[in-house]
Amino acid sequence: YFEDYLSVKNTKALRGILTLLVVLHHAYQETNRGLLHLLLSNAGVPCVVLFLFLSAYGLQKSLTTKPGYERTILTRRIPAIAVPFLVLIPVYWVLYGLIGKPYSLLQLLNSLVSGSPIVRYGWYTECLILLYLVYFLGTRLCRKQPEKMAVVIPVLTLLLATAQPICIVLAVFVGKRVMKMMKN
Repeated sequence: YFEDYLSVKNTKALRGILTLLVVLHHAYQETNRGLLHLLLSNAGVPCVVLFLFLSAYGLQKSLTTKPGYERTILTRRIPAIAVPFLVLIPVYWVLYGLIGKPYSLLQLLNSLVSGSPIVRYGWYTECLILLYLVYFLGTRLCRKQPEKMAVVIPVLTLLLATAQPICIVLAVFVGKRVMKMMKN
């Protein structure tokens, strides 16, 4: 009866519902009032976790059933979320400037590697892009022994998480040098 409960159609619908709940969660975080606030104030984390689980399940299912699927992660999955995100960055930059909260170019560049992007709630998009990259690397490293992905992907994720502070320092250092060069 429930053979296809994790089909693409069903998981896509469930991910849509979870996305809506996360949006409502963020909206109600701003209000702090009402019954819906009580219901939705703590809904964000479980909804994101379930969304990520369903996405990872879909990735793994596609990897095991579609030959050559790992190559499409870089060409289809990442651009589908990165392009809209990259379009929003200058829009937010201009809007923040118009409301009197301008970001310098250095602050803008730093926001892309610090985990606090200029795009509100954009941390999730950055996280998703990085997780897709980790998954892609895991599929490439474990091509002949896919069972090793259960170890390789968490290790890569930890390495990436520890590399973030290094990225921040490098971004600030390089950004300052670039700003000096632009002034001269």
